[in-house]
Amino acid sequence: MDAINVRVVDFLKHTGKSKSEFAQQLDISPAVISHISSGRNKVALDIVQKILEHYPNVSPHWLIMGVGDMYESENGVNSLALQKEIKSLKAELTELSNRVTVFQRNFKKLSELVSD
Repeated sequence: MDAINVRVVDFLKHTGKSKSEFAQQLDISPAVISHISSGRNKVALDIVQKILEHYPNVSPHWLIMGVGDMYESENGVNSLALQKEIKSLKAELTELSNRVTVFQRNFKKLSELVSD
């Protein structure tokens, strides 16, 4: 069995979930987890991505390459979680910028009405 398969199985055990629960959480077929567990299939990139999306504190370096600890340290940085946070903040900033623009237009119109 590939080393990454072993790490996925170790992580599954660490979650305390059954194979079915874990598969359901990742929105994949339970057979996929069974095939990974048996070594029949290798872990696909989409499975790695789903694990990292659902468990942002899992170390991608550990999961993919077996380097370091299973979980990011409290002071560690999880790049996937940071990317999601940045994307969310950018969307929020865009929305605020749009609101400011509307406010400025309305303020200008009100100013013109008052000065007439």
